[in-house]
Amino acid sequence: MSELFIFISMFASLSGIVLILRKRCPELKKLRSSNKQLLSDFLPGIKEKLKKAFEHTFGSVSWQIVFQKIISKIKIFALKTERKSDVLLGKIRKKTQEQQDNKEYWQKLSQSSPKVKKKKKKKPS
Repeated sequence: MSELFIFISMFASLSGIVLILRKRCPELKKLRSSNKQLLSDFLPGIKEKLKKAFEHTFGSVSWQIVFQKIISKIKIFALKTERKSDVLLGKIRKKTQEQQDNKEYWQKLSQSSPKVKKKKKKKPS
């Protein structure tokens, strides 16, 4: 149950980030065009450092293999969450059915039981 809560909060956070970035994308493009010279000086150094760190850590691995592994892990995670949601839905349906059966049982019982007439009290004379 806690894993489901963590997944939902993570999903909500990431979707919020995506929405904010999508909303601010035009402003980011303007910023990028105005500071193009600054970025062109800054990015090659970072790009080269990341490339060296990646090669040092993983060796000479192609990007396609890395993306393939990432996508397969995402697929596995999606299948696991789908299975958990299916189990939860099954439990909810079962509980609802049991409650419905319980209500029907008491209705049948009340209809089938003979009604007892109450005795009238005699008035003292």
